[in-house]
Amino acid sequence: MAKYNDIVVTNNGLDMIAESETAKPLIFTKIQLGDGQLTEVDDIKQFTALKHPCMNGVIHDIETGTAHGQATIVSIIDNSTLDKGFFAREVGVFAKVGTDGTEKLYAYTNGGNYVDYMPDKTTPVSENKVVITLVTANAGNIQAIIDKSKIYATRQEVEDDFDTHNVDPNAHANIIKKMQDVIAKLDTVYEKQQNLYKDIFHIGATYISFDKTNPGTWMTGTTWELTGQGRTIVGAGTADSGNAYVAGSKGGAETNTLAVENMPPHAFKGTTDKSGSHTHTGSTSTGGNHTHNGNTAYNGDHRHFIANTDENKGAILNSNTHLERFYMYDSYENFRLWGTGSEATVGLTSQNGNHNHTFMTNEAGNHNHTFTTATNGEHTHTFKTETLGSGKAVNNMQPYVVTYIWRRIA
Repeated sequence: MAKYNDIVVTNNGLDMIAESETAKPLIFTKIQLGDGQLTEVDDIKQFTALKHPCMNGVIHDIETGTAHGQATIVSIIDNSTLDKGFFAREVGVFAKVGTDGTEKLYAYTNGGNYVDYMPDKTTPVSENKVVITLVTANAGNIQAIIDKSKIYATRQEVEDDFDTHNVDPNAHANIIKKMQDVIAKLDTVYEKQQNLYKDIFHIGATYISFDKTNPGTWMTGTTWELTGQGRTIVGAGTADSGNAYVAGSKGGAETNTLAVENMPPHAFKGTTDKSGSHTHTGSTSTGGNHTHNGNTAYNGDHRHFIANTDENKGAILNSNTHLERFYMYDSYENFRLWGTGSEATVGLTSQNGNHNHTFMTNEAGNHNHTFTTATNGEHTHTFKTETLGSGKAVNNMQPYVVTYIWRRIA
């Protein structure tokens, strides 16, 4: 709550009091608020204006009968046109003498740092009431300019008016009967409303709301329970997949761990170690008949002995026999054989006789080869793949919003 110092009448105010002792009235014109700070050298009596005025307030009422030489001014502050909030440190009362007088600062006070904040028009204020009691000396003719278009009734004033009205025995003629009629109509409307609720929300019906209030508190005569906590809603009946869903049944899980059959097809890469070196041995069968074709070499110079009679058949050259060339003709040489008692002759062909021979082996030897390795060397390879995955459960939750689901059970 704001705490202001005593209000001080300025020199202009004192002059107006003295002037109002004549026939001209002292007229209070407005209240003004500001946020100026006082300094040690400030003399309030010399003030002709607020140090930093921020807004004006209309005079709502003025009372002159509170005490002799005093007047109480009441103002309701309206911030509907205030663009910027401020701390209402300064309060100034303006007045004039006579209707044709000049408006001047009559009195001033400053609350320093013990004041309230006046918000701007985005936070409406319509009950900020300022009451100021001023010294008017012996001025008997005191007035105020009151703009009735801007007069606001405070809560307290309205309550006071109601209290006065309620104790007046003539203020409520037939009001009780009228109120009873209204109440009866309201009861009928309420009953119809409740019956309508019961028709709409029959037993087994659900009511979804972000408000946690049990619907039974306002649907009289119904009983409800919370249902489906932590679960989504699935329509009852047979799905496209062929699965049947019965109303009230429950299923599903927030998380699950994948089994092998749920995993997509995949492969692993691995490398075996180098151990397992081995050899293979075997033998062929003996079967295999076959033939060979070929030609001998062409070179083959040699000579042949030729006898001209049969007498030298079987003749043998030894120490008692010898050959003597008898004659030579062309490529032939004739020899005489001496020492045998006869003159048999033999011949020797020339050395020319290069030739070749064509031959073929028989078919014996056709065969094939059957090979069987030894059984030693059978082995296996063991390798280890890279380990992936942690087995963490999969979150099955779809995007969701949480509400209260009530089901009527009675």
